[in-house]
Amino acid sequence: MLHQATEVKSLRPDLGNLLFPKQGGDICPFASFGRHVAFKRHAIIFSSGSACHGLYRIERGLIALRHHHGDGRRAIVRLGRPGDIVEWSGALVGSRHRYEGWALCDGDYCYLPVEEWCRDNPSQVQQWAMMAAYRENLLLEESVARLSVLNSEERLLTFLLSLVDERQLDRFPISIRVPVQKNEIAEIISVTPESCSRTLTKLQKQGVIEWKDREKMLILDKTVKHLVPFIKFFR
Repeated sequence: MLHQATEVKSLRPDLGNLLFPKQGGDICPFASFGRHVAFKRHAIIFSSGSACHGLYRIERGLIALRHHHGDGRRAIVRLGRPGDIVEWSGALVGSRHRYEGWALCDGDYCYLPVEEWCRDNPSQVQQWAMMAAYRENLLLEESVARLSVLNSEERLLTFLLSLVDERQLDRFPISIRVPVQKNEIAEIISVTPESCSRTLTKLQKQGVIEWKDREKMLILDKTVKHLVPFIKFFR
């Protein structure tokens, strides 16, 4: 039986909407200065510590922002999904990538060189940089909250729910396309691959989930609905 976790509200600002108001169905700087780049599954989009000269708006696919620990372990800090703009702090504050950008599946992104964009908006650069740093801190706080508020079973189910269109969350059984492998799910929810495999097997035996094929799963148990407010931890 899943316990009722306490909701933690997200306060992070949506910098994409604040800095790039949509006009004509697209975000103007990306339309004016951006260039589209396709990537393959497991491609390294950018490396931790490398020079960061621009922003990445994800058009298709999933990109994991990963931190590499000195002992060889890795942790996924957040996921970048279609519509997300990543690497604010690197481009506007630190000039280097804080994390590795790792493709979880095939996709493409639009790359915006910061120098060209800032040249047209010099008076606002400092304000944008401060907002980017503030947002980065909030993202890290949410990453900590994800581990402290949810147990591993709940993190797994919440991640799976985060793959679903919000309009489908009240329609059980919920059909989910899972574009990542089990060992990648383990990294996303911060557990070992063995623990993740045991949890998946347990949930299937309990009738909470059912694998239909390699990339399709059903969530059968309506009691998982209390986890919907925590989906933001994986978006």
